[in-house]
Amino acid sequence: MARRVLSLVASRLQSNRSILNVLAFALLIILIALAIWLSVDQLDHPSIRRSDVAGDCVPHYHDQLLEHLDAQLCQKLGCSWQPEAPAGAPKCQIPADHTGYSVDFRNDAGQATLTYDGEEFYGPAVEPLAVNLSVVDDNIFRITIYDPNEKRYVEG
Repeated sequence: MARRVLSLVASRLQSNRSILNVLAFALLIILIALAIWLSVDQLDHPSIRRSDVAGDCVPHYHDQLLEHLDAQLCQKLGCSWQPEAPAGAPKCQIPADHTGYSVDFRNDAGQATLTYDGEEFYGPAVEPLAVNLSVVDDNIFRITIYDPNEKRYVEG
């Protein structure tokens, strides 16, 4: 009887040790992921992420008219002129407080309607914009973005 009790206690300890090993390994993975996430977040990429800009205001100027783009023209377009922009970053940038599309309506079926709020830097915005989200299977998530006011396909 005592031998059976000792055997049962030993097997429980072994089982608990296995569970503790799995939990310790999971905790280690979480800590490594957290350390990587925090270190990547702290990297200094001035040309990619700056606190005062959101993007290139006039990308079409890069092709042919870049030499004519100056602070006055940039500000006239509603953008922010950054003469000290790092190499590769645009000098005429969209301000960070610029707004874009916002969600006006959404439902539990995965449908949403977006409207555009703000300056239209790249031509007229499609408004409203419809978004449908659907799960096809465990590996496929479908996102459909379209203009609900325009027919995409013509029935023939």
